[in-house]
Amino acid sequence: MANTDLRKNLRVKEDLPVRWRIQDSPIYGEGRLKNLSTGGLSFETNAQFKPSDGCVFTFDSFPEGVKVSDSLLGRLVWSQKKGFSKSKTVCGIEFVNPTENIVAHIRERVQKRIIQSAKRRKVESFFAVLLLLFLLAFTVYSVRQYLAVYGDLSSVNNAMLATSSKQAALYRESLQQLAIVKETLAQTEMLLNQVKAENALLTKMTEEQKVKLAEDENTITQLKTQNEATINDLTEVRDKLHFYERDIKSLEDGRDLIKVFRYKIHDVKRAVHDIRRQAYYAKITALKELDKLKLLQGNNGFFVKSGKAYQSNASNEAQQAAQANRRIEVNVEIIK
Repeated sequence: MANTDLRKNLRVKEDLPVRWRIQDSPIYGEGRLKNLSTGGLSFETNAQFKPSDGCVFTFDSFPEGVKVSDSLLGRLVWSQKKGFSKSKTVCGIEFVNPTENIVAHIRERVQKRIIQSAKRRKVESFFAVLLLLFLLAFTVYSVRQYLAVYGDLSSVNNAMLATSSKQAALYRESLQQLAIVKETLAQTEMLLNQVKAENALLTKMTEEQKVKLAEDENTITQLKTQNEATINDLTEVRDKLHFYERDIKSLEDGRDLIKVFRYKIHDVKRAVHDIRRQAYYAKITALKELDKLKLLQGNNGFFVKSGKAYQSNASNEAQQAAQANRRIEVNVEIIK
């Protein structure tokens, strides 16, 4: 049924139980009072019925605080279905000839509810203002915090950008240094390989020089042996001279002896000449090998001798040559 309530009187909300029945009909039930005024009311019920226009309801009980001595009559003004399943019915009722007592009690109830509603609205308004102020303060605080956080974020972003730039620069510098280190390492490895090759060559040449020195020592030993043999020959000649000096008896014997002496002296001179020439060649070879050893050693020409640094110079070489000459010197006495 369409809503035809003009609401001429001021109504207040209620939520109280109420019992009702339709006059001259067996239909009755219970419901909840929704609102109330001096001219009527509305209630909600779960009863399954079809209200008709103009039907009269009788209310046997009223909310607490509304005192009536007789049942209250009311005429249906409007009704409508409510809920998803349309199982509830809301009815609008207009009172039919209510007594002054009922109207006075209802008016008192309405006024109390209005006063309560006004107080509640004031309290709600006060709390609403407080809530609004709180929301405003919270908004201001949030804005300030947002600005502070935004400033901090900007500072952090700037610091992060600066740090990123520094890290990028350090990374580039590290890459450059790494490239330099790699290049230096490659050069060092190349030099190491060269040094290893030179060391191997030096070792090989040193071994060759050792072999040559051993050969030179053998040559010197042979020269010493030949020198000793020559000295022995001279000693033998001397002995023979002394012998022949005692046994010469004629001029022919003397001439034959002189001829023999000449041949012997000639042989001795030739042997001495050969020995000196071999000694000279041996000396030249030894000096060349000494120069090669100086170049191979690479220690500014120094050698290690008896655990100490030893430098060979021209005077030392001359002294060594003189000593060598003295070792192979042959004393020859010419007998006239």
